[in-house]
Amino acid sequence: MNKIKLILLSLLYAFGFAFAEQMSSLKEIMDLLKDSKIIYDVESLNRKIPVPDRSAKINTPNIYRVKQNGRFSLKAFEISNDARIAYNRGEDFFNLKQYSSARDMYKRALLLDPNYFEMMAYIAQTYGIEQNFDLAEDWYKKAIHANYIDFFAHWMLADIYMLKGQKKEALDEITIAKILNRNNPRLEQKFESVYAANGLDSTDWTFNPQVKVTQTIPDHVKVEADSVWMIYGLVKAAWMYEPGYRESELKKSSRPDLEVWECISGLSIGLDKGWKIPVIQKLQKALNLNMLSEFIFYEIDLLEDPTLSLYLEKEEIEKLKNYVIMMHR
Repeated sequence: MNKIKLILLSLLYAFGFAFAEQMSSLKEIMDLLKDSKIIYDVESLNRKIPVPDRSAKINTPNIYRVKQNGRFSLKAFEISNDARIAYNRGEDFFNLKQYSSARDMYKRALLLDPNYFEMMAYIAQTYGIEQNFDLAEDWYKKAIHANYIDFFAHWMLADIYMLKGQKKEALDEITIAKILNRNNPRLEQKFESVYAANGLDSTDWTFNPQVKVTQTIPDHVKVEADSVWMIYGLVKAAWMYEPGYRESELKKSSRPDLEVWECISGLSIGLDKGWKIPVIQKLQKALNLNMLSEFIFYEIDLLEDPTLSLYLEKEEIEKLKNYVIMMHR
């Protein structure tokens, strides 16, 4: 018996027959690997895998979206030359801290090009600096109404709400901003402070599989993982290297994230055992809330591609917002 067969049998016995019944598809994957012509070598992970630096994977503020045939598409602001000149003059005044004059130029740019929605947030910012918080709030709301995916407007509106003592409203807006720009490090700082002010857990946690799957030589695959992530890693290996497996699975389902769902099922062992570790506790909470789809989208998919949120309907973003807040309670 090779190494993979021995470890798979010991894992199945350790997790018990009840687990195998509940996760029949997972058992099928394990059986497939056990009988495979590929040799899967399983080893303990010797060194913790750090959270990847995703600070470069951020969304830019100079975009808006349009809906055609029921689908959103993203567009960069393309403004007239006159509007650009007015905006540049506004920036000059802003840098000189002449905020009223800057505001006049931003308003002129918006007048010259009414689709230059970004100017609404710039106008709001000048009011905020002058501590005219009500007008700042009004203009940030105008910016959001015109371009809901403007994460900067949501972020700054949260700031205004905090200054006005409206912590609950700030919580909603900073959460939406976070969804719209998942990896922005400066936004993360504001996110944590607003959550702390609302008495919510602001502990930094990131879904970070402790798994390495590599093909060393033909027909040999090495899976390195700690005990929590071992089955996750084996499922990942099946998707990456088991001949025909990916193709056969994709024929069964139209889910674009089927691979992630199957890999996540490998963590069910920790749920069954009640392991008191962050990833298992977070996953259990998402299951209790009946929000596994939101867990996968926010905690996994958005980390790798933060632009995904820009295509969501407002109602979908609201649902994600509720997920994020409830997960921090």
